[in-house]
Amino acid sequence: MGELEIITYSDHYKHTLFPSFVGDKYYKKYTTASLLYKFLRYSGIYLSDFYLLVDDSGVVGCFLLRFRFCFTLFSFQWFIYGVTIKPAERGKGFGSKLIENALSMCREKRINKIFLFVDRNNSTAISLYEKHGFSIVTSRLMKSCRGKDRTEVLMGRVL
Repeated sequence: MGELEIITYSDHYKHTLFPSFVGDKYYKKYTTASLLYKFLRYSGIYLSDFYLLVDDSGVVGCFLLRFRFCFTLFSFQWFIYGVTIKPAERGKGFGSKLIENALSMCREKRINKIFLFVDRNNSTAISLYEKHGFSIVTSRLMKSCRGKDRTEVLMGRVL
């Protein structure tokens, strides 16, 4: 594992990152500067920053840090979304490095609680988050119009 660094997303990385292992969903939602996004961000209703984990070879992973209203908790909270490690780099400790860096950034921003959602069947991710102090708060059923309902667990931790 070479020198790792967390950097803020820039379009320079678009073709090395999207859609190969993250998908257009996060690119379109969180890195474009639509007027609605600008308004929501400026008003403080919707704050998010997209970060990349990079090493000498390029982008290894990414995550999104986002402040939003959570209907499950019925309050505004900070969330980590879209934690992704490039498939060829999984199992090498990059996930832990990414979470450690994300938590460090939260502390620097004086965030005292952080949450994330994860699929109940993703035991690898749940174990990773538990290793870093997260615990399960509750779960919710996510209904899909395509008939692929799934259960997500809400995990959180105090910083």
